[in-house]
Amino acid sequence: MQRIFQIPRGGGTQTGEVAITVFDNAGNSLLTYNLTIPAGQVVQDLQPFENRAKMPDLGWGFATVKVLSGANVMTSASVVDAITNDPTYVPAKR
Repeated sequence: MQRIFQIPRGGGTQTGEVAITVFDNAGNSLLTYNLTIPAGQVVQDLQPFENRAKMPDLGWGFATVKVLSGANVMTSASVVDAITNDPTYVPAKR
């Protein structure tokens, strides 16, 4: 089992807002929620499948991030192996 978290970053001079949708491995939407990203700040949304979608035993899944407001909002994710604690960086795809 792996733990996943997303890292939206606000690179602009104004606060941004993103909508994050998490999906299971079959592509079924589990939950959509919004995050506010302060200008020039990083927001770590730890373990969204467990903490937000209440799916701690999900084998794998994926998420989409839609920018609702703001400028220069960037995102990425990390996957951390629950056994070895080895992280893997996951860049965003358009």
